[in-house]
Amino acid sequence: MKKLIVVDISSFIFRAFYAIRPLTSPEGVPVNAVHGVWNMMFKLLSQYNPTHIVIARDTGKKTFRHEMYKEYKANRTEVPEDLIPQFPIIHELISKMNLSNIAMDGYEADDVIGSVCTQWQNDFDEILIASGDKDLMQFVNDKVKVLDTMKDKTFDRDGVFEKMGVWPEQIVDYLSMVGDTSDNIPGMKGIGAKGAAKLLAEYKTLESIHENKSDLKNKRVVTAFSDYYDEGLTSKELVKIVQDLDLGVDVSESKNTFSPTEELISFFDSLGFKSAIKKIKEIEFGSYQASVNDQEGEFGIIDLGQKLPQVNLREIKSKKDFVDLKEMISNNEFMAMETEYNHPDIISRELLNVCFNFGEMESFLINYKDSEKELNELFRLIFESEKKRVFT
Repeated sequence: MKKLIVVDISSFIFRAFYAIRPLTSPEGVPVNAVHGVWNMMFKLLSQYNPTHIVIARDTGKKTFRHEMYKEYKANRTEVPEDLIPQFPIIHELISKMNLSNIAMDGYEADDVIGSVCTQWQNDFDEILIASGDKDLMQFVNDKVKVLDTMKDKTFDRDGVFEKMGVWPEQIVDYLSMVGDTSDNIPGMKGIGAKGAAKLLAEYKTLESIHENKSDLKNKRVVTAFSDYYDEGLTSKELVKIVQDLDLGVDVSESKNTFSPTEELISFFDSLGFKSAIKKIKEIEFGSYQASVNDQEGEFGIIDLGQKLPQVNLREIKSKKDFVDLKEMISNNEFMAMETEYNHPDIISRELLNVCFNFGEMESFLINYKDSEKELNELFRLIFESEKKRVFT
């Protein structure tokens, strides 16, 4: 199944900045938003496992909407001082994660998202828009859904109607009437959320309501469509999201190629992100183990694109073998351990063999009956340490 996730990275950035306590790199640069964005992106990739991903970015410059309406987003406060230096670091993070990203001068991230969803829709089985922005609900259909990562909730057509009271194709008309305080879009005075939803249920569009205004009974609604209809039309142009941008990116370039790399580890090290490094090493080790399993004919989930050399199985018999294995355990934080029993019954079964691997092309096998004392010593070495991570 081909699944594309389009990420509104601005919503991630601001959410992370305000949700995470102040945090600085070893050089004293604020990095709390960077850390938050990494965690959110990692969770997104792990939980939803997209085959393709695109990060939609704002340029930080004024757009055609500012030219159309001078008061557009005029109510926005200044970007917090501690957040400003984090924008280029987050851009670098996206690059180090090897994720496709698009930003267009004169347009917003929403326009990038709208163009991607419209133009690439036939290339995917499912498209998820990762954003909390209700404007983007206008693109929801049988294939496209909005994903609110804060609530882990996905909105399909019925979900949009349940939340907003109107269908996705009516979101633009709905916001044209009620306005949008976050973007300083005026809307039409005298019409609230429930009133707008009721009108659209009967007349379908903003223009149709105006054409039938002689049938309207509510005095405030009549006044709104007599005195503030032009504001509604202006609001509609502001709320409409562009869908025909020349993206300059081919669908194939959006393929999810995120993988643990030394470059990413080095980047995290420079920021002092120890937990992120630990997570990357876990991925790295897990990917290796999956590739080894694939070579051995078990369940493989990583395609390395090439045939792996045969894994060597070293049976631990001599004292030297045992010393070598003990040294490997001491020197490695991550390891895989596989146990073999004589019976599937967990109550009556007896342990036969234990196999260890440390991400190398060599595994170590110990027979429990022959080396019970030595094996118990190894177990103590592993499980009495808080730093050891064992994959089974």
